[in-house]
Amino acid sequence: MIRQDFPKGMSLDDISPSQVQATQDRLNQLSRKQQGYCTPQQNFEAEARRVRRMAQ
Repeated sequence: MIRQDFPKGMSLDDISPSQVQATQDRLNQLSRKQQGYCTPQQNFEAEARRVRRMAQ
């Protein structure tokens, strides 16, 4: 999926850390079928809430 932003043949040496971070943020905000059409952030927050409830 990273190749959507950085096409094959493009040197990854020429990419700045901020460009990589922007691509990472975009990909992490995509919903995933495997995760019930939730984003990784939504799943993380739900799991954190579950763990906090169990710890009480």
